Amino acid sequence: MTKKSKWFVFTLLMMMMSSIGSLNYFIPLSELIPVTSSKHVMTQPLNIDLLTIKTIVKAVDHQNIKEVNLLSLVNALSDSDFNKPVRNPFQSQSSPKTESIKPQKRSKPITPPAPPKLSRPKIKLEGIVWDEQSPRVILNNEIHQMGDKIENYTIYAITDSTITLINDKDIFNVKLFKGSKNEHP
Repeated sequence: MTKKSKWFVFTLLMMMMSSIGSLNYFIPLSELIPVTSSKHVMTQPLNIDLLTIKTIVKAVDHQNIKEVNLLSLVNALSDSDFNKPVRNPFQSQSSPKTESIKPQKRSKPITPPAPPKLSRPKIKLEGIVWDEQSPRVILNNEIHQMGDKIENYTIYAITDSTITLINDKDIFNVKLFKGSKNEHP
């Protein structure tokens, strides 16, 4: 039998089972489900494994469809498989502890030591000579350009109104003020 005809037989079987008038036709289950003489299914749960499924497929393949009591098939599905108690997801799984927990004395929180205060150079920005290619600044009555060192800081950037000084641990800006208070602490 070809694959296409097997599919056709299987589809036909499913259609027959779904129609109301044909519910009495099914695969012979006498080999698959233990049945007593009165055709009541035993109380053991039905365990369908791969071998059982293969046997059903072979029965469909050979078109051995005989009348069977559908009620016995339904009864074969054990209610115990579906009525097992389930866990309440809103209830804790651990039992409540009977011992009371004594509060522990809190120790003082450990604070990390404050970083050493950086000593920034005392800079008096007196003016900026703006040139796009080579801007210069007047700091403490001296002319400097980008890359020059002032104490342990380097002039990183010069704009039309500020300079930026950096070192390994610090970065800060100095603005050009109009008036006499243009000194950075």
